[in-house]
Amino acid sequence: SMDFVFSTCFFLSLNCEDVKYYLYEINRILKSDGKCLIIYFLWNPFIESSFKENKTCLKTIENCGEYKNICNSFREKANAFHESNVVQWHINNKIPINEIIYGNWSGNSSNNLCQDIVIAKKIN
Repeated sequence: SMDFVFSTCFFLSLNCEDVKYYLYEINRILKSDGKCLIIYFLWNPFIESSFKENKTCLKTIENCGEYKNICNSFREKANAFHESNVVQWHINNKIPINEIIYGNWSGNSSNNLCQDIVIAKKIN
């Protein structure tokens, strides 16, 4: 059992089924009240609007159903997951999200973080 699990870039390249699987595994190995910190790109209405207004660092977006494959001007690709889905996946795996720190990739933050940080805590 672990007190703390974190993933910095791993989830950015996964599809939805793999994210759900690894959240299940995180729940399995976390101690009661254990915490996890996971880096995501979280897609939400604000980002959708910002992209349409050309206010993000994104150059292209490919809609892949439950997620979006995003690409910036450096041709770096990653997967952005609908924020509401990520919240539900965490709840389903008994590691609900306590805090989201939004990165500056979306134009929603002036901090120095690129990606979004999710902090969650396992419940019994």
